[in-house]
Amino acid sequence: MVRDWPPELKLPRTLKDLKILGRYLTDYTDQHYIRVSIAFVSLYVFLQTFLVPGSIMLSVLAGALFGVVVGVFYVALATAIGATNCYFLSKYLAGHAIHSMLGEKMDQWRYQEACTSTIDATMR
Repeated sequence: MVRDWPPELKLPRTLKDLKILGRYLTDYTDQHYIRVSIAFVSLYVFLQTFLVPGSIMLSVLAGALFGVVVGVFYVALATAIGATNCYFLSKYLAGHAIHSMLGEKMDQWRYQEACTSTIDATMR
């Protein structure tokens, strides 16, 4: 039977918080493995996509809830999806705003990089 959730239960920021959360989630995971797996991966993807701190504690929690092999798989999968989401969000949503604010400076950086690459290529 799942214990009642205490009001102090929250996203873990310390190892003590992680132990408390792990105790309650272990019971729930035993009864609802698929739900917990989907919720865990979804939460981890969200944290990675929007660069919210706290992923390290969830990585440790994955090992405690799902075991090392499955936990590493879930963390690797969620990290890859979240990083890809973050890249596409920054490229397509923030790219135009950044280019409008730093357009001239970015052109200078590109020119300097092109010059440096040309010099490096001729020195080989």
